[in-house]
This record gives sequence, C-alpha cells and structure tokens, in this order.
Amino acid sequence: MNGINVFEGLGHTFLTVFISLLPLVVLFLIFQFLYLRLPLKRVLNLFKGIALALLGVAIFLQGVRVGFLPAGREMGEVLGGINHKWILIPLGFLMGFLTTFGEPAVRVLSDQIERTSIGSIRKSVVLYTISVGVALFVGLGMVRIIYGIPLMYIVVPGYILAMALLWPSDKTTICVAFDAGGVATGPMAVTFLLAITVGIASAMEGRDPVTDGFGLIALIALAPILSIMTLGLIVRIKLRKKEDKHMASDTVLIVTIVKKGWGDKVLEASMQVGAEGGTVLFGRGVGIHEHKKIMGIPIEPEKEIVFSVTPVEKVDTILEEIKKAAELEKPGAGLAFVVPVEKVVGVVHLLEEESASSEKPAAS
Repeated sequence: MNGINVFEGLGHTFLTVFISLLPLVVLFLIFQFLYLRLPLKRVLNLFKGIALALLGVAIFLQGVRVGFLPAGREMGEVLGGINHKWILIPLGFLMGFLTTFGEPAVRVLSDQIERTSIGSIRKSVVLYTISVGVALFVGLGMVRIIYGIPLMYIVVPGYILAMALLWPSDKTTICVAFDAGGVATGPMAVTFLLAITVGIASAMEGRDPVTDGFGLIALIALAPILSIMTLGLIVRIKLRKKEDKHMASDTVLIVTIVKKGWGDKVLEASMQVGAEGGTVLFGRGVGIHEHKKIMGIPIEPEKEIVFSVTPVEKVDTILEEIKKAAELEKPGAGLAFVVPVEKVVGVVHLLEEESASSEKPAAS
C-alpha cells in the first residue's frame, strides 16, 4: 500500500522557517542590547516562545504541503470534471465561508477589534461579515473560471468601488476593512482554496491552470474591504435615522454661566441628578469676549459657561440642583437657562438605552 511520507522534506521546511524568523531575532537582539535591556529571565522566555513558533509553523507548513495542497488539488480536478458546472458556484460560496470562518488570523483580528473598541464592535459581526464577503467572492471566482472572465474585469471595478467607499466611510471602518483584507488571505485560503481552483482549471477543457486557476487570492483580499465598508455604511445610516428621530420635544440644552472655578461644581451636581455630562467653555481670548453679554451678564475671562444636553423630563430637577450648587440665588453668582434643541446627533448611547428599554417589556 502506497502512502504519503509525512516527514519527507521536513528538514527543508524547518530551514525555511528558521531563515524567515532569523531577521526578527537579530532585530530583537539589537534592541535588547541598545535600548530594552530586559532581564535574562524574560529574554529566555522570549526565546522559548520563538522556538515554539518555529516548531509550530514548520509542522503546520509540512502538514499543508503533504495534506492540504494535494487534497485540494485532487478535489478541484474532480469538481472540474462534473457536467453541471453551475454547482461550482454554490460550492465555492460554501467553501469560502467555511474556510474563512475557520481562519485563525480572521478570528484574532475580530477579537482584537472587539477589545480595542471596548465591545462596541462585536467580534461575531466582524467574523460573519468577512466570511460572507469572502464566500461571495469565491463564488464569483468560480464564475470567472467557468465562463473564462479575465481577472482585471473583476479586480479593477472592485478596487474602484473600494476607493469610492472611502469618502462616506469613517476612519475606523476603513482601517478595519483593509486589515481584514490582509488577514483573510491566510494559510487556509492560500493552501486549500487556491489548490482547489487550480485543480478545477486544470480539469476543465479550455482553461489554463495559471491564468484561470490563480487570481483567487486577489479576490479574497478584496472581499473583506468591500464587505466591512458596506457594513459600516449601513450602520451609519441606521444610526443617523435614529438620531434624526431625537427631536426637540425630547431634548433641551441647559446653559449655565458661573464664576471661574464653579463649572466643575455645576457639572457634578447636574450629573448626580441624571445629567449625562456637559462641556465647560472658558471666557479666555484676546479681549473680544469682554464686551459681549448674554441676557445682560458680561462674559468675561473669569466666567465659565457650562453646556449640557438633557432629556426634557429631567430639566426641572437638574436646574434646581444647579441653582443650589452654584448659589444662583445670590446676586452676581450667575444664571442658568434652557434652550430648545431642534435635533441632536452624537447621542448614540442614549438611543441604544432607549431602544433597549423599549424592547424589555416586549421581551417579557
């Protein structure tokens, strides 16, 4: 019985990984002697980690070489010989989704995004968005092989669309999207999906394994960029619609003018009775403010102006607390007044709390 020798070429694989890690080790040693000067115990732990990384990567690449690549190529040759070629499209979608969903680098990125954003961007949302995007483009790659569509007809419009999406997208979404494009082309995609497409192109009559089989990784790199930025636009549109509903009947602006040094007292007192916070402006400048007045009170450098956006049902309570904290009943202490607000943006946390509180009774 003929079998595969899993250890064949293992030495060469180890040597390749060692050469790849060597420049990083040399760079660390330079920083260690010149700047870091870490304790010997930490340096030894670092080298233990490097040794484990060398061993793990080498074994992984050896497994890919003797397992994933041959299996993917043979699967591709079988799929390329079927009569109903359209079946390759849903199969490509399924394989693209499962491969990306199990990609370690994609999961690491999703987890890092959730931690960095303090939970505002869920890792499950990022993971599913990237996986579905890659699945769609792997299916599109199968369409390209079946009908012989040139790669540039897909890649060029795709990147033009990505450039166009840069303008309406926020900075966070752009950074996440382009990083996702890099991690999606991990070892699972390169070894398994690419081997399958090369096998399919080899088995199909009139298709070239090089020109038709390769190019899938370029599509996989493009897919998360478009899917993440599209998701970001959808979220922004939904939040904007929610903010537009937050009208004047729900929100007012409390303006308090007090003596210098009393702004923090006003903020603390108002927050104790339900205010979300506020902004303090100092009357400092080149003298232009010394001649301006609001309701007869001069805004001079020794004054502080506190702005606070507040739900209308809390206004009376907050005003009474501000009056006590700033001693507004005394002459010359300052004043506080309420300004109607037509629309409010940037109160996403309040909107989420409102939607959550409205959903609780329905759920119960």
